[in-house]
Amino acid sequence: MNTNSTLLHVVTVCTVILVGGCTNVDDVDSAKNGTHLVQLYSGGKMVRQWHATDVPTRKNWSSDSWHFTNSETDRLVRVTGSIVITTLK
Repeated sequence: MNTNSTLLHVVTVCTVILVGGCTNVDDVDSAKNGTHLVQLYSGGKMVRQWHATDVPTRKNWSSDSWHFTNSETDRLVRVTGSIVITTLK
């Protein structure tokens, strides 16, 4: 592969990644408002809640932790315990 061919390949891959990341503006706005409500319970009482911009997932099914992005801070949250996840959208 020569340099021009390699450069073209890199530019093509980058373009596909950038274009594939585009989305509907309304979807982005609703995601910032939180599409899922995550509630943490202890002793039968809710002790904390977050609005997640993405679907809460478990990275490892042998673990009891859930991961999601907090809509207020745009930071990753990892929670363990009694969790209730409600879809708001």
